[in-house]
Amino acid sequence: MTCGLCGATDTVPTPIKDIFGKGVDLVQCTTCGVKHYTPGKHVRSPVDFYNSEAFDEHVRRCVNTGSPFRDAPLTKQQYAEYHALLFKAAVDKMRGYSPGAGCLYEVGCGWGEMLSVAKKYGFAVSGCDLSREACRQATKLGLNVEHAVLQDADVPSELFGIIMWDMIEHTITPGADLDKAARHLRPGGCILVKTFYDEYHRFKGYDLSKRATKDGVTSDLETTGYYCPVSHPYHFETGVLLRALEKRKFRLVDVSHCFEYGQITVYGIKK
Repeated sequence: MTCGLCGATDTVPTPIKDIFGKGVDLVQCTTCGVKHYTPGKHVRSPVDFYNSEAFDEHVRRCVNTGSPFRDAPLTKQQYAEYHALLFKAAVDKMRGYSPGAGCLYEVGCGWGEMLSVAKKYGFAVSGCDLSREACRQATKLGLNVEHAVLQDADVPSELFGIIMWDMIEHTITPGADLDKAARHLRPGGCILVKTFYDEYHRFKGYDLSKRATKDGVTSDLETTGYYCPVSHPYHFETGVLLRALEKRKFRLVDVSHCFEYGQITVYGIKK
Protein backbone atom coordinates (compact mmCIF):
# COMPACT_ATOMS: atom_id res chain seq x y z
CA MET A 1 0.00 0.00 0.00
CA THR A 2 1.07 3.59 -0.57
CA CYS A 3 2.62 5.53 2.31
CA GLY A 4 0.48 8.52 3.21
CA LEU A 5 3.53 10.53 4.29
CA CYS A 6 5.95 10.14 1.36
CA GLY A 7 4.08 8.17 -1.32
CA ALA A 8 6.46 5.19 -1.39
CA THR A 9 5.17 1.61 -1.52
CA ASP A 10 7.94 -0.54 0.01
CA THR A 11 7.60 -1.54 3.67
CA VAL A 12 9.17 -3.82 6.24
CA PRO A 13 7.21 -5.65 8.97
CA THR A 14 7.12 -4.67 12.65
CA PRO A 15 6.32 -6.92 15.64
CA ILE A 16 2.72 -5.62 15.68
CA LYS A 17 0.83 -8.26 13.64
CA ASP A 18 -2.78 -9.36 13.21
CA ILE A 19 -3.91 -6.67 15.64
CA PHE A 20 -7.23 -7.48 17.35
CA GLY A 21 -7.34 -10.64 15.22
CA LYS A 22 -8.40 -8.64 12.17
CA GLY A 23 -5.49 -9.50 9.89
CA VAL A 24 -4.05 -5.98 10.20
CA ASP A 25 -0.29 -5.55 10.55
CA LEU A 26 1.72 -2.46 11.46
CA VAL A 27 4.45 -1.95 8.84
CA GLN A 28 7.22 0.63 8.40
CA CYS A 29 7.88 2.60 5.23
CA THR A 30 11.43 1.93 4.03
CA THR A 31 11.69 5.41 2.48
CA CYS A 32 10.54 7.85 5.21
CA GLY A 33 10.34 5.56 8.25
CA VAL A 34 6.75 6.27 9.26
CA LYS A 35 4.65 3.32 10.44
CA HIS A 36 1.16 2.59 9.20
CA TYR A 37 -1.30 -0.30 9.00
CA THR A 38 -2.14 -2.75 6.25
CA PRO A 39 -5.81 -3.12 5.27
CA GLY A 40 -7.92 -5.69 7.11
CA LYS A 41 -11.46 -6.99 7.47
CA HIS A 42 -13.89 -5.31 9.88
CA VAL A 43 -11.66 -2.25 10.23
CA ARG A 44 -13.33 1.02 9.33
CA SER A 45 -11.46 3.89 7.78
CA PRO A 46 -10.52 6.79 10.10
CA VAL A 47 -12.67 9.08 7.95
CA ASP A 48 -15.75 6.91 8.51
CA PHE A 49 -14.96 6.51 12.20
CA TYR A 50 -14.62 10.22 13.02
CA ASN A 51 -17.58 11.06 10.79
CA SER A 52 -19.92 8.65 12.59
CA GLU A 53 -22.78 9.08 15.02
CA ALA A 54 -20.88 6.93 17.51
CA PHE A 55 -18.02 9.42 17.55
CA ASP A 56 -20.47 12.32 17.69
CA GLU A 57 -21.87 10.78 20.87
CA HIS A 58 -18.32 10.60 22.22
CA VAL A 59 -17.94 14.31 21.47
CA ARG A 60 -21.17 15.13 23.32
CA ARG A 61 -19.92 13.25 26.37
CA CYS A 62 -16.59 15.10 26.21
CA VAL A 63 -18.34 18.45 25.99
CA ASN A 64 -20.53 17.57 28.96
CA THR A 65 -17.63 16.41 31.14
CA GLY A 66 -14.85 18.62 29.80
CA SER A 67 -12.65 15.57 29.27
CA PRO A 68 -12.04 12.85 26.64
CA PHE A 69 -11.38 10.31 29.40
CA ARG A 70 -14.05 7.94 30.66
CA ASP A 71 -12.93 8.37 34.27
CA ALA A 72 -12.25 12.11 34.38
CA PRO A 73 -10.08 12.99 37.40
CA LEU A 74 -11.09 16.67 37.31
CA THR A 75 -14.39 18.52 37.22
CA LYS A 76 -15.59 20.19 34.04
CA GLN A 77 -14.66 23.61 35.45
CA GLN A 78 -11.19 22.40 36.42
CA TYR A 79 -10.63 21.02 32.92
CA ALA A 80 -11.79 24.31 31.40
CA GLU A 81 -9.32 26.26 33.51
CA TYR A 82 -6.50 23.82 32.76
CA HIS A 83 -7.15 23.86 29.01
CA ALA A 84 -7.38 27.66 28.95
CA LEU A 85 -3.90 27.90 30.48
CA LEU A 86 -2.49 25.15 28.26
CA PHE A 87 -3.86 26.58 25.02
CA LYS A 88 -2.98 30.17 25.89
CA ALA A 89 0.62 29.13 26.51
CA ALA A 90 0.72 27.44 23.09
CA VAL A 91 -0.79 30.45 21.31
CA ASP A 92 1.56 32.83 23.12
CA LYS A 93 4.49 30.69 22.02
CA MET A 94 3.34 30.82 18.39
CA ARG A 95 2.96 34.59 18.64
CA GLY A 96 6.49 34.82 20.02
CA TYR A 97 7.94 32.85 17.11
CA SER A 98 5.83 34.66 14.49
CA PRO A 99 5.02 38.20 15.66
CA GLY A 100 2.13 40.12 14.19
CA ALA A 101 -1.55 39.58 13.55
CA GLY A 102 -3.46 37.30 11.21
CA CYS A 103 -5.65 34.23 11.09
CA LEU A 104 -4.98 31.15 13.18
CA TYR A 105 -6.31 27.90 11.67
CA GLU A 106 -6.75 24.59 13.50
CA VAL A 107 -6.95 21.24 11.74
CA GLY A 108 -9.11 18.84 13.73
CA CYS A 109 -10.37 21.64 15.94
CA GLY A 110 -12.83 19.50 17.89
CA TRP A 111 -15.46 21.55 19.68
CA GLY A 112 -13.32 24.68 19.56
CA GLU A 113 -11.49 24.87 22.88
CA MET A 114 -8.18 26.10 21.50
CA LEU A 115 -9.77 28.36 18.89
CA SER A 116 -11.93 29.94 21.59
CA VAL A 117 -8.83 30.75 23.64
CA ALA A 118 -7.04 32.20 20.59
CA LYS A 119 -10.10 34.28 19.68
CA LYS A 120 -10.28 35.63 23.22
CA TYR A 121 -6.71 36.88 22.85
CA GLY A 122 -7.40 38.76 19.64
CA PHE A 123 -6.80 36.34 16.79
CA ALA A 124 -9.06 35.77 13.83
CA VAL A 125 -9.68 32.02 13.95
CA SER A 126 -11.13 29.23 11.83
CA GLY A 127 -10.75 25.49 11.49
CA CYS A 128 -12.10 22.16 10.30
CA ASP A 129 -13.10 18.86 11.88
CA LEU A 130 -14.52 15.52 10.73
CA SER A 131 -17.15 15.26 13.47
CA ARG A 132 -20.45 16.99 12.69
CA GLU A 133 -21.18 17.25 16.40
CA ALA A 134 -17.80 18.85 17.11
CA CYS A 135 -18.46 21.43 14.40
CA ARG A 136 -21.94 22.06 15.77
CA GLN A 137 -20.57 22.64 19.27
CA ALA A 138 -17.84 24.95 17.93
CA THR A 139 -20.40 26.94 15.95
CA LYS A 140 -22.40 27.43 19.15
CA LEU A 141 -19.32 29.19 20.51
CA GLY A 142 -19.38 31.60 17.57
CA LEU A 143 -16.47 29.95 15.74
CA ASN A 144 -16.06 29.61 11.98
CA VAL A 145 -15.42 25.90 11.44
CA GLU A 146 -15.99 23.58 8.50
CA HIS A 147 -17.09 19.94 8.59
CA ALA A 148 -14.36 18.50 6.35
CA VAL A 149 -10.98 16.81 6.18
CA LEU A 150 -8.14 19.25 5.59
CA GLN A 151 -7.76 18.21 1.95
CA ASP A 152 -11.36 19.28 1.22
CA ALA A 153 -11.47 22.30 3.53
CA ASP A 154 -11.56 25.92 2.37
CA VAL A 155 -8.45 27.11 4.21
CA PRO A 156 -7.55 30.82 4.21
CA SER A 157 -4.29 31.85 2.58
CA GLU A 158 -1.40 33.73 4.19
CA LEU A 159 -2.16 32.30 7.62
CA PHE A 160 -0.38 33.58 10.72
CA GLY A 161 -0.36 30.08 12.13
CA ILE A 162 -1.76 26.59 11.68
CA ILE A 163 -2.32 24.10 14.52
CA MET A 164 -2.28 20.30 14.26
CA TRP A 165 -2.86 19.43 17.92
CA ASP A 166 -3.27 15.66 18.35
CA MET A 167 -4.23 15.46 14.70
CA ILE A 168 -1.58 14.07 12.35
CA GLU A 169 -1.70 10.56 13.82
CA HIS A 170 -5.41 10.43 12.95
CA THR A 171 -5.24 11.28 9.25
CA ILE A 172 -4.54 8.89 6.37
CA THR A 173 -2.98 11.72 4.34
CA PRO A 174 -0.30 13.15 6.68
CA GLY A 175 2.06 14.16 3.87
CA ALA A 176 -0.61 15.94 1.85
CA ASP A 177 -1.87 17.63 5.01
CA LEU A 178 1.58 18.99 5.85
CA ASP A 179 1.95 20.13 2.23
CA LYS A 180 -1.33 22.05 2.39
CA ALA A 181 -0.42 23.59 5.73
CA ALA A 182 2.85 24.84 4.25
CA ARG A 183 1.08 26.30 1.20
CA HIS A 184 -1.39 28.27 3.28
CA LEU A 185 1.05 29.71 5.80
CA ARG A 186 2.62 33.07 5.07
CA PRO A 187 6.43 33.28 5.04
CA GLY A 188 7.46 33.39 8.69
CA GLY A 189 4.17 31.79 9.73
CA CYS A 190 4.17 29.23 12.54
CA ILE A 191 3.05 25.61 12.51
CA LEU A 192 2.34 23.74 15.75
CA VAL A 193 2.28 19.94 15.57
CA LYS A 194 1.62 17.70 18.57
CA THR A 195 1.39 13.93 18.33
CA PHE A 196 2.59 10.68 19.91
CA TYR A 197 6.19 9.67 19.35
CA ASP A 198 6.53 6.00 18.59
CA GLU A 199 9.81 5.23 20.35
CA TYR A 200 8.06 5.93 23.68
CA HIS A 201 5.17 3.55 23.04
CA ARG A 202 7.32 0.73 21.65
CA PHE A 203 8.73 0.21 25.14
CA LYS A 204 5.44 0.39 27.05
CA GLY A 205 4.82 -3.35 26.77
CA TYR A 206 1.13 -3.22 25.83
CA ASP A 207 -0.71 -6.55 25.87
CA LEU A 208 -2.74 -6.10 22.71
CA SER A 209 -4.60 -9.36 23.26
CA LYS A 210 -6.54 -7.68 26.09
CA ARG A 211 -7.90 -4.84 23.97
CA ALA A 212 -11.69 -4.78 23.94
CA THR A 213 -13.61 -6.42 21.10
CA LYS A 214 -17.30 -7.05 20.60
CA ASP A 215 -18.58 -10.16 18.82
CA GLY A 216 -15.28 -10.54 17.02
CA VAL A 217 -15.49 -7.07 15.46
CA THR A 218 -13.47 -4.13 16.68
CA SER A 219 -15.57 -2.00 19.04
CA ASP A 220 -14.25 1.33 17.81
CA LEU A 221 -14.83 3.61 20.79
CA GLU A 222 -13.49 0.96 23.18
CA THR A 223 -10.23 0.44 21.28
CA THR A 224 -9.01 3.98 20.68
CA GLY A 225 -5.63 3.20 22.21
CA TYR A 226 -2.34 3.93 20.52
CA TYR A 227 -2.30 0.73 18.46
CA CYS A 228 -5.83 1.01 17.07
CA PRO A 229 -5.79 1.20 13.23
CA VAL A 230 -9.09 3.10 13.20
CA SER A 231 -8.05 6.03 15.36
CA HIS A 232 -4.24 6.04 15.01
CA PRO A 233 -3.42 4.92 11.46
CA TYR A 234 0.07 6.56 11.46
CA HIS A 235 2.88 6.31 14.02
CA PHE A 236 5.76 8.80 14.02
CA GLU A 237 9.15 8.45 15.62
CA THR A 238 10.69 11.80 16.54
CA GLY A 239 13.15 11.79 13.65
CA VAL A 240 10.48 10.86 11.12
CA LEU A 241 8.25 13.77 12.13
CA LEU A 242 11.07 16.31 12.20
CA ARG A 243 12.36 15.24 8.78
CA ALA A 244 8.85 15.49 7.35
CA LEU A 245 8.56 19.08 8.57
CA GLU A 246 12.04 20.05 7.41
CA LYS A 247 11.33 18.57 3.97
CA ARG A 248 8.48 21.06 3.69
CA LYS A 249 10.82 23.97 4.42
CA PHE A 250 9.95 24.48 8.07
CA ARG A 251 12.68 25.79 10.34
CA LEU A 252 12.22 23.95 13.63
CA VAL A 253 12.42 26.36 16.56
CA ASP A 254 11.11 24.28 19.48
CA VAL A 255 10.88 20.51 20.04
CA SER A 256 9.74 19.07 23.38
CA HIS A 257 8.70 15.66 24.66
CA CYS A 258 6.11 14.79 27.30
CA PHE A 259 7.32 11.66 29.07
CA GLU A 260 4.06 11.13 30.95
CA TYR A 261 1.90 10.62 27.86
CA GLY A 262 4.54 9.92 25.21
CA GLN A 263 3.83 13.01 23.10
CA ILE A 264 6.02 15.37 21.11
CA THR A 265 5.28 19.04 20.42
CA VAL A 266 7.02 20.86 17.57
CA TYR A 267 6.92 24.52 16.54
CA GLY A 268 8.20 25.34 13.07
CA ILE A 269 8.52 28.52 11.03
CA LYS A 270 7.86 28.57 7.29
CA LYS A 271 10.98 29.67 5.44
